[in-house]
Amino acid sequence: MDDLPIGPLEPIRAEARAAGLVQIYYNEPSRVISFAPCDSESGGLTRLNVYYTTGTVATCLDHPREGQRQLFRRNVDMATLCELMREPRSHTGAGYHRRQRVKLEHSSQPAVPQLIQPLDEEAEARAQLERLYLEVADVGAVIAACVGRRQHMESQVAQRAEVRRLAEARRRENEQQTEAHRVETLRVAEARRQQTEAHRVETLRVAEARRQEDEHLAVLKRQMKDAERQLQEAQVC
Repeated sequence: MDDLPIGPLEPIRAEARAAGLVQIYYNEPSRVISFAPCDSESGGLTRLNVYYTTGTVATCLDHPREGQRQLFRRNVDMATLCELMREPRSHTGAGYHRRQRVKLEHSSQPAVPQLIQPLDEEAEARAQLERLYLEVADVGAVIAACVGRRQHMESQVAQRAEVRRLAEARRRENEQQTEAHRVETLRVAEARRQQTEAHRVETLRVAEARRQEDEHLAVLKRQMKDAERQLQEAQVC
């Protein structure tokens, strides 16, 4: 086994013992060997799976809020493996994650992490792909719910805007009707004033015509009296 990417198994086991880990699983057909910490002072590490023919290492970490998380790293050499055994969180940004949701029952006994036996690397990749599909579906559902809420809010905003538009339209219509009524009232008042003024002018004209007619009659009467007086005087002579 000297041509393995990480190295022979015995040095791997020796480094694990030096790091306070014990071997808990070995599957030669799947080319995987697993270790677990001897005590609770392990930096959150619950299991370390080493696929020694491909150089892939999976560290199972216990997160205080998110539960168990499994981080895969590819092309790991012996030096990096030794570092991971002692500091499992030292390369948390260099791999891809798989989260395991572990439901804890209410009990007085302390929770014991579930140690799931690792599959071969290809099966793990398929399982990871299926989990990613499920996570994408969950994210899609969340996005759809957010879009639905946003559309509902937009609909409410549009309804409020329509109510404001209708109220503004009614206000303008009322203002226009009020202005039209005011203009019509002024027009009627002006027509009545003009009619009254025309009647007054006509009354004055008729009165003036009668006065002139009376004066003309008075002049005619005086002329007739003068003519009769002159006729009488001529008859006396």
